[in-house]
Amino acid sequence: MRVKSLLSAVFTIGFLMISVPLQAQNGTLSGTVVDVETGATLASAQVEILESGENAVLTSANGQFSFSVSSGTYSVVVTALGYRPYREDGVRVSAGGSATLEVSLTSQALELNPLVVTASRTTETSASAPATVIVIGETEVAERPTVTPVDHLRAVPGVDVMQQGVQSTNVVVRGFSNVFSGSLHALVDDRIAGVPSLRVNLMHFIPSQDEDLERMEVVLGPGSALYGPNTSNGVVHLITKSPLESQGSTATLGGGTQSVSEFAFRTAQKLSDNFGIKISAKKMGGDDWSFTDPIEFAARTQALANKDAFITERIASGSSAAIAQRAYENVGNRDNAFNRESVDARADWDVSENTRLMFNYGLTSATGVELTGLGGGQVEDWNYSFYQARLRSNRMFAQFYLNTSDAGPNSFLLRNGTPLVDKSQLWVTQLRNSTALFGGKQDFTYGMDYTNTDPRTEGTVNGAFENDDDIQELGIYLQSKTALTDQLDLIVAGRRDTHSRLDENTFSPRAALVFEPAPNHSFRATYNRAFSTPSSLNMFLEISGGQAPAPLGPLGYRVRAQGNNKGYVYQNADGSLKGMRSPFNPGGASQLLPVQQSTLYAMGVGAMAAQGAIDATTAALLNSFAADAGAIGINLLNTNNMAVTPLATTVVPNTPKLEISTNTTYEMGYQGLINDRIQFAVDGWYSQRKNFVSPLMATTPMILLDPTTMVGFLTPRLTAVYQAQGMDAATAGATAGAAAMQIALGGDGVGGTAGLAEIPLAVASTADVNAQGAELLATYMNQGDLNVWGADFSMKAFLNDEWTLASTASFVNDDYFTIAEMQNATSPIYLNAPKSKGTITLGYRGVRSGYNVEMRMRATEGFPANSAGFVGTKCVTNGTGGLGEEECVKGHTLMDAVMGYKVPGTAATLQLTATNLLGTKYRSFVGVPEMGRFVMVRVKYDF
Repeated sequence: MRVKSLLSAVFTIGFLMISVPLQAQNGTLSGTVVDVETGATLASAQVEILESGENAVLTSANGQFSFSVSSGTYSVVVTALGYRPYREDGVRVSAGGSATLEVSLTSQALELNPLVVTASRTTETSASAPATVIVIGETEVAERPTVTPVDHLRAVPGVDVMQQGVQSTNVVVRGFSNVFSGSLHALVDDRIAGVPSLRVNLMHFIPSQDEDLERMEVVLGPGSALYGPNTSNGVVHLITKSPLESQGSTATLGGGTQSVSEFAFRTAQKLSDNFGIKISAKKMGGDDWSFTDPIEFAARTQALANKDAFITERIASGSSAAIAQRAYENVGNRDNAFNRESVDARADWDVSENTRLMFNYGLTSATGVELTGLGGGQVEDWNYSFYQARLRSNRMFAQFYLNTSDAGPNSFLLRNGTPLVDKSQLWVTQLRNSTALFGGKQDFTYGMDYTNTDPRTEGTVNGAFENDDDIQELGIYLQSKTALTDQLDLIVAGRRDTHSRLDENTFSPRAALVFEPAPNHSFRATYNRAFSTPSSLNMFLEISGGQAPAPLGPLGYRVRAQGNNKGYVYQNADGSLKGMRSPFNPGGASQLLPVQQSTLYAMGVGAMAAQGAIDATTAALLNSFAADAGAIGINLLNTNNMAVTPLATTVVPNTPKLEISTNTTYEMGYQGLINDRIQFAVDGWYSQRKNFVSPLMATTPMILLDPTTMVGFLTPRLTAVYQAQGMDAATAGATAGAAAMQIALGGDGVGGTAGLAEIPLAVASTADVNAQGAELLATYMNQGDLNVWGADFSMKAFLNDEWTLASTASFVNDDYFTIAEMQNATSPIYLNAPKSKGTITLGYRGVRSGYNVEMRMRATEGFPANSAGFVGTKCVTNGTGGLGEEECVKGHTLMDAVMGYKVPGTAATLQLTATNLLGTKYRSFVGVPEMGRFVMVRVKYDF
C-alpha cells in the first residue's frame, strides 16, 4: 500500500535526522529570555534548572543567564511577572561543552488577546479583528491529546460538533448541521481541507497531528467578503509550525478504550540557516461503537433471504453481473473497525530576509464507516492527498495547491451495497497582497482566487452527469481598513465571484466599525453578506439510495438520490401528474407510466394476489371491473409528514433549479481584558438566510387509491355478483358492502392486513428522474427564507500562575422553523443543533511539578434533527414527521478530563484524556451510535 511504504520511509528518514548527543559529566547552560511578541530581552526573569540542585538566577539587563552544571539532561523553568510560565524538558549538557537556550515568553495579555490572521487575511490582535476569533494556542494543543483536531473545538462558543464515532465528526458554527456537511470553511495553512467534489469536511482526513499545530483559529460568522463562496457559517483555520521556527523530534505511543492504538512520529530540522524540513506520520486504529441501521438490516435480511432475486433486480436496474454480486456481498455488511494512516511533509526556504517559499505534501488513508446523505458508507483505504506550494514576500502571498481523493477499490454504500468511486480533484490558485498608506492609517488587502472542481466518480456517484459536472469559480476582492481616529477603525470589503454553472455573479460586502477605547478592549459592529453556491453533489449527484424505509422498502420501493441542476416539475398544467413508476408493474418497475385509475387498480389487485390477501378467483373477479375504475379517486401520500390528500385538490410543489443561498448577518460584540488576567467576550448576532439549501429530501409523493370512492365503486358491482348467485337484494347489498370494505381497507378500516386502498401502488415520477426502478426522488432544494438570532459568550481567567478558569455559552433563538415562520417556504427547517449549550473548564499547569490537569463540563440542550432521511423530530411533530421518524436528540451533560505529567530528568511526557468521563450514554445526532466513555493514554518522547 502506498501509505504503508511512505510510513516506513518517513520513520527511517526521521530517525536518521535525529542527532544523538554525547554523554559526559559537566558543562555550561546559558541563554537569553525574550518577549515573543516584541523580541525585546527580558531582565529579572527567574530561571531554574530543576534537577541540578543549583539556585535560581535572574536574567541580566540584557536578558541573559548562565549556569555551570554537571553533564546530564535537565528541565528548565522560566518565570517573569506578567508572563506565562515556561518549561523546556530534555535539555542536554555535555562535559566541557555548552548548551544554549533561546526562551520566548508569552505575556498573559498576548495569550488572552493573541495575534490572528484568519479574520482579515492579515495579522492583527483578536480584539482588533472585525469578527469574533477564538484561538486554541500551541500549549493547549500540546497538553490536550486528541484523536483528531476537532476535539480542540468542543469548548469553543458557537461551534457544534456532531460526534459520529471515535474519530468521525461533523463540525459547524451556529447550527444548521447536516450528516454530510461542508458548510464550515475548513482550512489548513490557507488550503481548503474538505474532500474535493464532495465538499464534505472529514476532519480526521487531515494528515496534520497535534505536534504539527502552532494554533487553531475559529472565526464565528460569515466570511465571504474575503474567502468567497461557502463561508457563510464561519471559518476554522489550522496553522502548522514552520521547521525554520520549531525544530525537534517527537515520538508518541498510545492506546485506549474501543481497542484504540496509536503511533505517531514527527521531526523538524534545519538543514541550513535558511532551509528546514518537517516530516510527520501517524497510524491509528480501533473499533467504533456498534450501531444497527434499520434500513441496512432490512436490506441485508432481504438479500440473504433471496440472493437470486436480489442480483436479478440489480442487473435489471442497470448493474453488471459483477457489480450486482459485489452489492449482494456488501449490502448491510457493516464493519466497525477503523484505521487511519497519514504522512505530512513540509519544506521551508527563506529565499531572502522577507521572502519565504513553503512546500507541503500530505496523504491520509482511512478505513471505517462514514455517515453520508444516503446512510452509512463503508470506506476502505480511502486516500486523501494534497500538494501545496506557497510564497510569502513581505505582505504578498501566493499559492497553488491540488487536493485529490481516491475512495479506494472497496468502498460502498451500506444500504444497497453500491460501490463508490471518487477520484476527484480540486485545483486552486490564489494571490493576495496588502498595502499600507499614510503611515499605516490606511490599509488595503486585495486578491483573487480561482478554483476548478473536477469530479471523477466513474458514474458511481454522479451517474448520468459524469461527463458534464466540472465547476470553475473565480473571485476578486478588496478590503479597506481606515483608522478614522487612534481608537476607531472602519473596515469595508467587497468581493465579486463567478460560477461556471450559475447564471448570475455574486457580490459579498462587509462593513465593520471597531472601537478600541483602551488597549486590549474593543467594541465591534459588523455587517456581512455571505453566500453558498450549490456543490457538485447538490447539482450532479445521481446514485441509488438503496431500499426505502419501511413500509415502502419491503414493497419494492427504493430511493434515487439525484442532484438538482435543472429543477423538477411533477404536475401538468391541468393538475394531473407527469407519470408514475411502480414495483407492481408487469412491464418493469423502471417504466414510466401515465397515472390512470385503471392501471393502478389492476396493479393493486395483482399486488394483493401476490401477497396472498386474495385468491385467484377473487383477483379475476376484481380485474373484471378494471375498465370502469376511473370512478375511483386517487390520493397522494407525502412521505415527509405521512399526510394523505386527494390528487384533485393537491398541488405537488415543483422543485426549482437550485439558486445561491445567502446569509446576511448583523453583529455587535465586545472583547476585553481585566488586569491582563481575565478575558471575556460577548457577541449578539442576527442573520437573514435566503434560499436555504436543504439536505437530500424526498420530493415525489406516493400514489394510492381512495378508500371511500373504492368502496362506493365496488359495492354495487359486488352486489350484482351476489344477486346473480341467488342472494336477495338486501343480503347481497350488506354482504357486498362488507366485502368492499375488507378489500379496500383490510377489513378494519385502519390497517392490519393491507387493503387495496392502503397499498402505495406507485411513486410519482417524471422523465427527468433517472430512475432504475420504482424509486422515490431525493434531491436538494431551496427551502425558503428565515431569520435567526443568537448570542455567544466566552471567558478565560488566570486565577494565578498555575490555575485557569474558562467558560463558554451559546444561544440560538429556535431549533425548529415552521412554514408559517418563514417566507417562500416549502417545508420546515431544522437547526440540527441545540438552541443552548455551555462549558466550564478548570485547568492546572504546574511548570515546576510537571503536572497539567483539565476538567471540563459540557451541557447541551436536546433538539429535533432532520437531515437526509435521518429524522428525529417526534418532539415537535408528535409523530407526523414521515418515514423512519425517531425521537429527538436528547440533551446531555458530559464531563471530560485531561492529565499530563512530564517525567523528571527525561524528555518523556505521560498523557491521559477521558472524554465523557462518567460514561453517560448519549447520541449527538440521529443515525449515529450511542456513545459512552472514551479513555486514551499516551507516552510522548521529545528528542
